[in-house]
Amino acid sequence: MSPQQRAALQQVADGRVTWGDAYPARGFAALGEKPHTYVPTHMLDGSAVYGGQHATFRRLVANGLITDDGCEQDGTPSPVALTAAGRAALDADAT
Repeated sequence: MSPQQRAALQQVADGRVTWGDAYPARGFAALGEKPHTYVPTHMLDGSAVYGGQHATFRRLVANGLITDDGCEQDGTPSPVALTAAGRAALDADAT
């Protein structure tokens, strides 16, 4: 596991990572109008991740180490969670 993946798993374990619309207040839904289109993204401490962090989180999802349970239809961010495999990988890497 790369140092970036280990750090990302720890951030998920600490409850710092969400998945959803990075700018929900700017969308049509926030204005009470028709639902808007958005591209969900991982967010760390409420801010969209950038650069290589996108690849790191997507790789963790692809490897089954974290799960994006989806966000609300309006894009409201939801927490990202460790899977059992993710918890085991984090625990094994800590020893």
